[in-house]
Amino acid sequence: MESFHNPIKTQPLTKFILVSSSICALSLCVSMLLLAKPNVGPSSPQHVSDSYPTTVDHLVFGLASTGASWPKRKDYTKLWWNFKHNQTMRGCVFVDTLPHENANTDASLPPLCVSEDTSRFPYTYKGGLRSAIRVARVVKETVALNHSGVRWYVFGDDDTIFFPHNLVKTLSKYDHRLWYYVGSNSEIYEGTQVFGFGMAFGGGGFAISSSLAQVLAKVLDSCIQRYSHLYGSDARVYSCITELGVGLTHEPGFHQVDLRGNIFGLLAAHPLTPLLSLHHPDYIDPIFPNMTTIESLQHLFEAVNVDSERILRQTVCYEKRLSWTISMSWGYAVQVFQNNILLPEVLRVQKTFMQWLEGDVLRGIYTFNIREVDPDPCKRPTIFYLDKVSSGKDGIISSYKKYFQNCSFEAPMKELEVIKVVTNKLYLDNTQTPRRHCCDVLPSNADTSHFLYTYKPGGLRSAIRVARVVKETVALNHSGVRWYVFGDDDTIFFPHNLVKTLSKYDHRLWYYVGSNSEIYEASQVFGFGMAFGGGGFAISSSLAQILAKVFDSCIQRYSHLYGSDARVYSCITELGVGLTHEPGFHQVDLRGNIFGLLAAHPLTPLLSLHHPDHTDPIFPNMTTTKSLQHLFEAQPRGIQNIEEEGIPPLNKPLHKITTTQSLIINLLLVSFSLCAIYTLAPVLLLSTSSNLENVHFSLQTVHESTTLDHLVFGIASSGSSWPKRKEYVKLWWNSVVNTTMKGCVFVDSINQDQDKDKDNGTLPPLCVSEDISRFRYTYPGRGGMRSAIRVARVVKETVALNHSRVRWYVFGDDDTLFFPRNLVKTLSKYDHGLWYYIGANSESYKQNWFFGFGMGFGGAGFAISSSLARVLAKVFDSCIERYPHLYGSDARVYSCMTELGVGLTHEPGFHQVDLRGNGFGLLTAHPVTPLLSLHHPDYTDPIFPYMTTIKALQHLFEAANVDSQRLLQQTVCYEKRLSRTISVSWGYAAQVYQNHMSLPDVLKVEKTFKHWTGGNVLADLFTFNTRELHPDPCKRPTIFYLENLSHAKHGIIISSYRKSFQNCSSNVAPDVIRVATSKLELDIKQLLSQRRHCCDVLPSSVPGLMEIAIRECAEDELIHMQ
Repeated sequence: MESFHNPIKTQPLTKFILVSSSICALSLCVSMLLLAKPNVGPSSPQHVSDSYPTTVDHLVFGLASTGASWPKRKDYTKLWWNFKHNQTMRGCVFVDTLPHENANTDASLPPLCVSEDTSRFPYTYKGGLRSAIRVARVVKETVALNHSGVRWYVFGDDDTIFFPHNLVKTLSKYDHRLWYYVGSNSEIYEGTQVFGFGMAFGGGGFAISSSLAQVLAKVLDSCIQRYSHLYGSDARVYSCITELGVGLTHEPGFHQVDLRGNIFGLLAAHPLTPLLSLHHPDYIDPIFPNMTTIESLQHLFEAVNVDSERILRQTVCYEKRLSWTISMSWGYAVQVFQNNILLPEVLRVQKTFMQWLEGDVLRGIYTFNIREVDPDPCKRPTIFYLDKVSSGKDGIISSYKKYFQNCSFEAPMKELEVIKVVTNKLYLDNTQTPRRHCCDVLPSNADTSHFLYTYKPGGLRSAIRVARVVKETVALNHSGVRWYVFGDDDTIFFPHNLVKTLSKYDHRLWYYVGSNSEIYEASQVFGFGMAFGGGGFAISSSLAQILAKVFDSCIQRYSHLYGSDARVYSCITELGVGLTHEPGFHQVDLRGNIFGLLAAHPLTPLLSLHHPDHTDPIFPNMTTTKSLQHLFEAQPRGIQNIEEEGIPPLNKPLHKITTTQSLIINLLLVSFSLCAIYTLAPVLLLSTSSNLENVHFSLQTVHESTTLDHLVFGIASSGSSWPKRKEYVKLWWNSVVNTTMKGCVFVDSINQDQDKDKDNGTLPPLCVSEDISRFRYTYPGRGGMRSAIRVARVVKETVALNHSRVRWYVFGDDDTLFFPRNLVKTLSKYDHGLWYYIGANSESYKQNWFFGFGMGFGGAGFAISSSLARVLAKVFDSCIERYPHLYGSDARVYSCMTELGVGLTHEPGFHQVDLRGNGFGLLTAHPVTPLLSLHHPDYTDPIFPYMTTIKALQHLFEAANVDSQRLLQQTVCYEKRLSRTISVSWGYAAQVYQNHMSLPDVLKVEKTFKHWTGGNVLADLFTFNTRELHPDPCKRPTIFYLENLSHAKHGIIISSYRKSFQNCSSNVAPDVIRVATSKLELDIKQLLSQRRHCCDVLPSSVPGLMEIAIRECAEDELIHMQ
């Protein structure tokens, strides 16, 4: 691709043609991209699984003060310390020197601790205070107090006012055993911009999980040595936590209060989360009128002590008769607007305060929506401040008295003096998404109004009705439809991106495009092959028309399913169509703050979001709607642009569209007369431009199909393992007649006897890897080997072999079994001139969780396009220097790919086989994609019974050499007379179930194997749907293994499968199953839109013989029991 950035010196006409050709070629490259499929693990907060909940006893506080300031500020801490009777909180106030009046004996205050000397630490910030170092080290010294049973460490200043009950409630959302850094930013944009949007401001307070704090304490001193130039303590803590790789978990209940004057507007529009802290009481006016600062805070705590979780919680209701708008911030104030104000406006923060620092405009910009105070006093709300609060058998009654009346209003406002509010005590459920409460204005004989909180219940939908939206949408009978897109009423689509993404696919083919849930359990229960409906999914018009015809009859068979999307999935599965995974669709089965999900979006366009009512607003200090509107401001183009411009579909199979054809089309658009010139254009270009040889997507490249000659293999082995494992490589090397494969087996050492097989062509040559002693290897765990560096560098050294005409580099281990024909066929879907990193994950969820869902596992094999491989080879050595701590070679390759900005393109035909024992279940439920590789044959049982491992694999390759593309393709048919279900995994085995099984159940992987590693519950989780072996052997299928293959007339292939064993004496299964097929030759359409084949049980007059014919399914044919 570099050549597109270099000027090409030609005549104007030549340059024009070259540019046109380049644009056309680039367009084709883009259209051929298939999206990578990384699995996104859930990042939502986890509830603590301990047997007892988090309490204030699990919190330890570290407060920063000085000997001079503590006597003046200790009353602020007294407000909240030991707020419950008979409960002693834990922590310390760290001072530079003890004050003259030592308050250590006061039980209403925390003890004082003198900070350690910090003179050894440099501080170079001009105008700052070096006490910032001492305050930063409060984190380390608080951990060093060595309290037991700590789950959370909470830090703040001596003028930070915490609300402990709310802290406990909020932190209990998160698992303290994980690494969490929880806090909030400043209210002012400039402060946040200068110090960091990812920094928790220290005065607002922040919390660190004990697991993270223990590690942070160990490294803090060495870390802050690197940050002598920073201003404050919180910047140092933030920097060190960032070095540990941890980001901020934003909790808007923490308040830095970088404001001055009257903060009424801030308090009266608190976000829909518990109030966790306030700060800077000495810099703001008393929050209640006619009181001192400490008296006003004591008054606020009177309400806190009655209902802490409801404090400042804003509720808005409307008085219809008088057109009043009433906004209540419980425990603080009520405002009555004498007109109707829309809720979004009421929820904005009224700018009653002044900016923290005088100066430029940035200092008056805030990190939340504000509304100015109306200059006309008569248009301002009348304010009622908390007078008293009490709790009794009728609930909690809080009274608010009118502070002032703006104008000489007539009754009833003139007569309204008191507002009484009736509530029940609020007990927030962390498993529920926050929702604003409602209120009602009740009739009253006195001059007061009463508010009663109620939840507005949500409605329930019928899964059947929602499923039939597919059929009924098609029935709208719109013209010119290419795609039908489905979602919920809370699915937020991004239409331009949908159009762009769907334009990759040919709508005339059958496509079912969507994505899974973010959580493993949901995908495991409902199906990894199911597009989750809330995330949205798309169905090509050609498929939708057929689906609509059969839909009603199909869903009759699935009355037992839970949801609508499961019904759609089951019927599409019966049509033989699988899910095309597009990770831009997001189900968002998460709660709370989804910042982590949005900030690490895969390298694909964002197509949808879901569940906005169950997640926090995605921007702080905004409502959900406002935050989404803010997100849509970033959209580069609107719907109008899409309608005006359009995005053309793929009109032909991609492999038939050439640059020559595309160039002709472009030239005709410019002028019909250029057609004649175009005939001579390639010759003219080649003769006048020396730069053309560097253009990756050349005319010759497009015309010529990818063959095995375009692949180069790099196989990692060692001098000790190669003699034992070379038989595995011999199975597939040069397995295609009249083709000499290219590549090398890289070993650490070689002797004269080890290279004897290379001359007869049955094995690749051996290459001795370069010396790696200069590279560091520091993996801290057990089992690591520094040979991982050598194996990783096979990528670089394979490129350095400098073979010509290379399109793809393929890498694997000496026990990776490749299927070369299928590799060529699969890789031909992609343009090698673009950057591709193609592979698959592990079957083990734990392995993916540990190493990365975005990593191509090396034992399964992976492929890198030549254009990417050449660049990767250049930077590889410098890159892996940064990753000495990683375990394996593939993790290093993945890390360097990530640094280059390339994500994994998932091809499920690669198999890592991180399983042990009997792999039968995995092989008999292969996805509808060509088999590309197998791995770990030494760790699994022989795949055919009564054979050695190598004999069993040789037997499998007998089938591969007859029909490679059909190998392991699973086909399911039904024998109606005996209600039997037959599953054929071609070239390997057939299974006969003596009962009717629905197709989705048959397609699940039978759990015949054991997990790869021991350990926690993650070890027994897999990245596909499984079903357990039936405990009753009589209810298990009868298995038939491949016996032989032969050719019949008209190109028909006959494969025979003999019964391995009979589960029960009552079993009436045949002895032999004979399967007739034609050779499978997938074209580009079938590669891009794969569909399962159908089969028929044929009449047979031979006793003990079942005959089956496999064929392409009819257009509207469903795979089910007729």
